[in-house]
Amino acid sequence: MSKQTRTWGTGLALLLGAFLIYLPTADFDYVYYDDVRIVKEHPELYAAPTLGQSIRAIFTLLPREEPLLLRDLTWAVDARVFGFPNPRGFHLVNVALHAGVVLLGFLFLLEVTRRYSLAVLASLGYLVLAVHVEPVAWIMGRKDLLVAFFGFIALIAHSRALEVQAGPGQRLWYGGSLLAVTLALFSKISAIVFPGVLFLLALCKPALRGTEPAGGAFPWKRIPKALAGVAPHLVVSLLVCFWYQDVLSRFGLLNRGYSATLWQHLWNLLILNPQAWLRDLQLILWPGDVPFFHASPTVLAPILGWQIATAVLFWIALSALAVAAWLKRRDYAFYLLSFFVLMVPYMNIQYIGIWVASRYLYLAAFCVMTPLAMIVLQSWTGPSRIRAWTAALAFVLCVAANIWSLAGLLPAWRNAETLWTREAEHAEAPADAYYNLASFCYTAATGTADPAERERLLQKTSTIVARAKQRFNASSVTLQNLLLLDALVAIVRKAPPEQQHSALLAAERAGPRNEAILWQLVRFHYLQALAAPETSIRETHARQALAYYRRYGSAAYKGADFPKRDRAIRAGFLEKFPFLASELEAQP
Repeated sequence: MSKQTRTWGTGLALLLGAFLIYLPTADFDYVYYDDVRIVKEHPELYAAPTLGQSIRAIFTLLPREEPLLLRDLTWAVDARVFGFPNPRGFHLVNVALHAGVVLLGFLFLLEVTRRYSLAVLASLGYLVLAVHVEPVAWIMGRKDLLVAFFGFIALIAHSRALEVQAGPGQRLWYGGSLLAVTLALFSKISAIVFPGVLFLLALCKPALRGTEPAGGAFPWKRIPKALAGVAPHLVVSLLVCFWYQDVLSRFGLLNRGYSATLWQHLWNLLILNPQAWLRDLQLILWPGDVPFFHASPTVLAPILGWQIATAVLFWIALSALAVAAWLKRRDYAFYLLSFFVLMVPYMNIQYIGIWVASRYLYLAAFCVMTPLAMIVLQSWTGPSRIRAWTAALAFVLCVAANIWSLAGLLPAWRNAETLWTREAEHAEAPADAYYNLASFCYTAATGTADPAERERLLQKTSTIVARAKQRFNASSVTLQNLLLLDALVAIVRKAPPEQQHSALLAAERAGPRNEAILWQLVRFHYLQALAAPETSIRETHARQALAYYRRYGSAAYKGADFPKRDRAIRAGFLEKFPFLASELEAQP
C-alpha cells in the first residue's frame, strides 16, 4: 500500500468515524439556550424569501448580538436546503463540519511531523473527546466548528508556504492561509489569536519535523521572518476585531455591571484563570460527568487561601515547564504554547463572562491530545517496558473515560427537557439550569393543545420554581425570572386575579427594575382595566398600568425599534382609556 493510499484511507476512516458517532444528533431538537433566541426567532436573517435577501440581511441588519457573518451564511444555506426552522439541517451540517475538523487535524499532524503513527494516535484520541459533545450537538456550536475547520486549513497552508520555494506556489499557499484566518474571524472572533499560533508554527516547524534538534539553539534569526509572515494576518485580525467590538458596543452588550478596579481585575485573572485551566485539563483527560454550567471559578465567591496557593504554584510550574520545553523540546513547546494562545480569548481579560465551557476546548484540546500521543510513542520505543506500558495504559484510560462520558452525555442533548433536567440534577447546578428547564416547560405548555400535557408541563414548571426558591436565596436576575414564571403559570391557569397579582408582586419585590416583570404588571392592570365593570375600578387599574409602563420605559433597553413601540403602546392607552390623555401628554 502506498503512503498516499494509506493516508487517505486513514483520513476517510477518521472522517466516517466522527460522522457516525454524532449522526444521531441529526434528529435532535433545539435546546432553548441561545439557539432559539439567535436562530429560530430570526427568520428575517435565515429564512427570507430568497437566499440573496437572507445574505443581504445578514450583512446589513446590524448591530446584533453575534454578527458572525460566515456562521450566519452557513445557517442561511441550511435553512434553504432543509427548511426553516427545522433543526435537522443545522445539526447535520454541524456533524459534517466536525468530521471535517477531525480529518484536517490528522492531515495537519501528518503535514508538520511526517509521522503517521503520531497523526493516527492523536487523531483517535481527539475523535472521542467528551468535550466535543457540546459544540457538535448544540446548534450554537457552529462557530466553534467553523473556527477549528478554517484554523486547521490555515495551519496546513501556512506550513506549506514555509516549505515551498518563493514563487506562485508559495503565494498561493500563503494566500490560502490568510483567507482561512479571515474566514475563521467571521465565524468566531476568538480566531484573533491565530496569528500567534502561526508564528509559533514558523518558529517550531523544524523541531516538529525533526529536521533540527528539538533542544537546539534558539532560532533568533527565524523570528523576524516569522513575524513578517503573520503581519498581514495580524492586521486583518485587528481590523475585524475593532469592527466586531464596535457592533457589540452599539448593541449594548459589553457592559454588564462588572465594576472591579484595574488591580482587582488583574488579581481575579491571576487567581481564577489557573483554576479554569486545571478544570479544562480535567475535562479533557478525565471528563466524568460534563455539565453545561460550571459552578467555579467565579468572581461572585470570595477568593480563599488555598486558591491563592494553588495559583502561585500553578504559575511557577507553568513558567518552568514552558521555559524547559522551549529550551529542550520545542516540539512539545509548540503544543503547550499554542494551547494557551488559543485560550487567551477565554481568559476574561477585557470582559468578565464564562470561565469554563466545553466548547472553548474544541480546538485547544488537540494541543493536549497530541503531546500525550507523543509521550506514548516515545515511551513505547524507549528501553523501559514499565514506562512504555504505563504511558500506554494512561492513554487508554483517558480514551476509555472519554468514550464512557460521551456515551452518557450525548443523549442528554436530544432536546431542552432532557438537557436541562440533567443539568438541574447536578449537585452544584446554578439557578440558570433551573430557569432554562422551567422556561422550556412553560413555553411548551403554552404551545400545546392537549390539556393534560399542558397541565403536566405547568405543574413541572411550578415544581422547578419551588425547588429553586428553596435552594437559592440571592435575588439574582435568574431568580427574578423564575418568580415571573411562577406568576405566568398562575395567569395561564386563569387563577383568580388576586392570586395572579400576588405572584407578580412577589416577582416585583425581587426585581423592581426587571423589565420583563414590569411589562407583565403593565399587561395585568391593562387587562383588568378593560374587564372592570365599574368606572372607578377601571380608572384605578388603567392608572396602575400606566405607572408600571413608565417604570418599564425607564428600565427597558432602548433599541432602534423602541420609539415606534412606545408610540403604539401610548396610542393603545389613549384609545382604550381616553381619561388618561393629560397624563400621557405629560409623560416624556
